[in-house]
Amino acid sequence: MQIPTCSKIILLVRNPFDTIDSYFNLCLTNSHSESLHQNVYEHFEEFFDRFKIAEVGVWAKFNEFWMSKRRGGGGTSWSCVLRIW
Repeated sequence: MQIPTCSKIILLVRNPFDTIDSYFNLCLTNSHSESLHQNVYEHFEEFFDRFKIAEVGVWAKFNEFWMSKRRGGGGTSWSCVLRIW
């Protein structure tokens, strides 16, 4: 992917817990306005656990990519986030 050259960017970073839960809701409801009932989380507990682990990696790579573009290079270590999962 060709990234346009620019001198500044604004990156809004959501809490990964909120982001991943929101994406899981979107995937299962196919809607931005519906929410899953708690029993759906219980029914898909194993799947949701694997889903969270996979998605936190995507979240970290996305943010690491943009953090590496800032002046001075240097990204951020997301190991603290990965340990929580």
